[in-house]
Amino acid sequence: MVKYVYDFKKLMILRIILGWYNEYFIAGLILKIYCGISLLVQLVFFIHLLILNKSSYNINLLFKIFGILLGTIPSFMLSILTGDRYLFVFCRWNDIIDSDKQAKRIFRIHQIMFDSVHFFVIIFYIIFYSWWYLCCTKFSFAAYIPGIILRFTIEMEKIPLFLIFSILLCRVKLFQRNICLDLKFGSVFSLDHYHHVYLKILENLKKTSSSITILMLTQTTLFFWDSINTMYIILHFYLAEGHIRTYHVVLTCRVIHGYVSIVFPVYVMEYIADILENIKIQLIERKLRCIDDNRRAEITIMLNLLMEKPIRFRMLRAFPIDKTFPLKITSLSITYLVFMLQYIRN
Repeated sequence: MVKYVYDFKKLMILRIILGWYNEYFIAGLILKIYCGISLLVQLVFFIHLLILNKSSYNINLLFKIFGILLGTIPSFMLSILTGDRYLFVFCRWNDIIDSDKQAKRIFRIHQIMFDSVHFFVIIFYIIFYSWWYLCCTKFSFAAYIPGIILRFTIEMEKIPLFLIFSILLCRVKLFQRNICLDLKFGSVFSLDHYHHVYLKILENLKKTSSSITILMLTQTTLFFWDSINTMYIILHFYLAEGHIRTYHVVLTCRVIHGYVSIVFPVYVMEYIADILENIKIQLIERKLRCIDDNRRAEITIMLNLLMEKPIRFRMLRAFPIDKTFPLKITSLSITYLVFMLQYIRN
């Protein structure tokens, strides 16, 4: 029986209900028919929303529609083409990198955090849409429900992204814990094992790098278009009316929520960079105190590996997911907002 580091059965159930293709519970033609029908129904929901908004078409709404399509269709295609197999590859228990006695405890703690994030996402959107419907919406309840289902479907794109980066963080933390403990208390332990473990972590990340790139790209695109157009609406109506209304607050909460979702991988990668820097410091200190030439050579090889092959992720091999990424997104967002406000004003 295949063993996984996280129990993500709940995740797979939720994704398959909303039409995302995976082979965790159902396989073969029946699954493809089910998911095809589900995605077709959601397409009908989306077209229905476009028809309802036809009287208010403007360049801002067209940009928003374009962003939703660009941020959703590639992720749907990834799900259909891979059947979420990239998730199962990355989440599979590996005897080399997950074999320590503390591994289960570390993964269990992070699973609680992981489940809490998705519980927060679901509760946030239930409160958000209930509040929006009661205070701001102009549509009937029957027309409102399809929009909510579409939004939850889009939110399901974030779950694999959170899952992969959470597992990567767990494995790096486990690697740090083991090597630092041995450096502190072990005198003659072999570094060859940790050399192999580190390369295995990199190999697992590389296997799913193309899938992670698509997930990160679609999420960034969707966040940019959705949140920035939402900010435009807030500023446009605030400048026109001169005071803050209820829907200003509601929309601002959604923008913040979207921004936090995008920053999460950045936080994980920066945290990993700090962990690796800490390991390097420990190795250098050990090397300075070491009098055995063979041991010094082993430590040097390990240091060179950490320096030459750091755990990094670049979206499309051009945009590094590090602390500069949120600043780039913010800068681009401000430029877009200024353009939109000037266009509408003119």
